Amino acid sequence: MIMAEIVGFIQILGDAFQRLSEIDEKYFVKFIQPSYELFEEIHEDYKVSFNNYISMLEDKKITSETIIETIRKDSIFSQDIRSKLHSMVTNVPQIRRLSNNLEQYVQDYIYSIYDYFVSSYRFSGKKDDELIFEQEWPNSGRFDAIIFLSRNSNKEDRENALLIFERIIKTYQYSYNDVVSKYNFLRTQMLS
Repeated sequence: MIMAEIVGFIQILGDAFQRLSEIDEKYFVKFIQPSYELFEEIHEDYKVSFNNYISMLEDKKITSETIIETIRKDSIFSQDIRSKLHSMVTNVPQIRRLSNNLEQYVQDYIYSIYDYFVSSYRFSGKKDDELIFEQEWPNSGRFDAIIFLSRNSNKEDRENALLIFERIIKTYQYSYNDVVSKYNFLRTQMLS
């Protein structure tokens, strides 16, 4: 009699675990995967765009005004995917039913996406011939370049703009690695 109850209890636990695994997988496919795909699209856009800006800055025949206009257009044309991703990660449904305390890992993933956009740096000026940067909000790298290039257009300023772009790219790449790491952890935990 006791053995039958133990077997029944083990079966109930197994069924509950199976249902949790199904919830994890559905949640991942419905919310995590689409947000990650959009994030990858945005990151690829940034890499291509900033590489283009650097090439333009290095070409002395291209005016600062032309570069500024290119940056403005790139920002406008990519606003939709940034807005869509922002909406996705700010409207993730309650996650209390996930197994293995995954809700904290989902939050870490979402925060890493926020950090990607928030941890970019804005050029704020020069002090004692040193470039000074401050933390800034989404898409600031592009806006920072517009502001800097519109105020300054001599050779030294274009070289400083190159330094700014390199720093922005490094920041995005560092933050990208964090998002990828957290995504891959979730994928492993939620789909296994």
